[in-house]
Amino acid sequence: MKRNKLIGIAAAVVIIAASFLIPAAESGARAGVTAIAMAVALLVIILTKAIHPVTACVLCIVLMPLLGITKGFSGALSGFATRVPLFVIASAAFAQAYAKIPLSRRILVMLLKSFGKSIKSMLLTMMLGAAILSSITSNMATCAIFMAIALSFLDLYHEDGQRQRAGRAFMVGIPVATMIGGMITPVGSSLNVYAITMLEKLTGNSISFVQWLCAGIPLAIFALPVAWILILKIFAPREVDAGTMRSFLNSLAVPDEVSAQEKKVLVITGAMVILWIASSWIPALDIVMVSLLGACVFFLPGIRILDMKSFLRDMDWNPFFLAGTLMSLSGAMADAGIVNALAGTLGHPHFAAVPAVAVCALLTFVLLALLPSAPVIMVIAAPLLCAFSAACGLSPAVAVMTLGLCACNCYLLPKDAVTRLTYETENYTPADMIRVTLPLQIWLVIIISLWVPVVAKICRFI
Repeated sequence: MKRNKLIGIAAAVVIIAASFLIPAAESGARAGVTAIAMAVALLVIILTKAIHPVTACVLCIVLMPLLGITKGFSGALSGFATRVPLFVIASAAFAQAYAKIPLSRRILVMLLKSFGKSIKSMLLTMMLGAAILSSITSNMATCAIFMAIALSFLDLYHEDGQRQRAGRAFMVGIPVATMIGGMITPVGSSLNVYAITMLEKLTGNSISFVQWLCAGIPLAIFALPVAWILILKIFAPREVDAGTMRSFLNSLAVPDEVSAQEKKVLVITGAMVILWIASSWIPALDIVMVSLLGACVFFLPGIRILDMKSFLRDMDWNPFFLAGTLMSLSGAMADAGIVNALAGTLGHPHFAAVPAVAVCALLTFVLLALLPSAPVIMVIAAPLLCAFSAACGLSPAVAVMTLGLCACNCYLLPKDAVTRLTYETENYTPADMIRVTLPLQIWLVIIISLWVPVVAKICRFI
């Protein structure tokens, strides 16, 4: 066994053991402290790759009742009956459906032929298209589709220096745009569903689809152009002559007629969007329930966009097991009253809404930079930020919304799965990326700090 794996396992054991040395007034508080320790230990295991993620999750589930984190084995499994694991399945189905048909490519080609007349407008068009598509489907799938077209465009450059500059611009811009788009709607990223579900577990409050849109759409509108301008200023991609650009756009082949499968996906997606919005006023509708319903329709006889056997074979099950395990730990923290306990220790910090949101945003980005596993960071940070928000006299929804919005923008360095997708093309270095993403995240802290309190007032969180 490699040294780093041994260190990871040893560190995880020490973290859990050390949690029992922390004083706890009540047995419930003890369970909450141990649950946080187990989440940190799981993060260490994932980062050091000491154990396969699924194995690590199963071990956590087995240990929860043994360490007194949950009341019985059923409590350790309770997280798998929450929204997040089910949304992971629905999101995977949605991503596979869009990957199977040329609809995304058709829309992108149409946009590029209309607006992609120069390198600047082409980059903006691709970033805008990626952000819009990723607001309703997987960031990974969106990034893969747009990256493939961008890579074919880079072949137009014959000089290595010019190709490198354009490669940096597109390979940084596409994942950044998809992750900005992921924060627009609650279904744009599983991290948003994590945030809403944890808020409900920890406090009993919730955030509706439209309430999230009120925050996500304006923030994306202000973030995306800044990202585009930063990329152009920093990497300065060279223009391609007009004739070559036209030839490239004409070479982007898609079927002339929209297929029946594409029409079905469009209709299903449109119906889901309507139901997602309606869920803000109809309590019987839930955003994940709607997502699951749409996913099931893809498999129905007569629709047959997806095949169940192929779907189950191709799906990555790591996020599903991680989501269920983390939600069980989050439920244990909620049952232990961890938010109230932490709020009591924080006292009454004198922060108004804007600086309080800024503190939440900064803490989230710092944690993501140090420990690049957004789901685990969210479960660890949510109780602390809820407690901080409550101590400042603000609704915990303010802190959790901030946490979710910032977690979606986990691109300071190419450590997230989405950014790694383009990083592996070897068109840019981590140093190249941070030149764009560091000022962009500072800009996000500013606009989130200014806008989320406004949304909170509109939505009556404050």
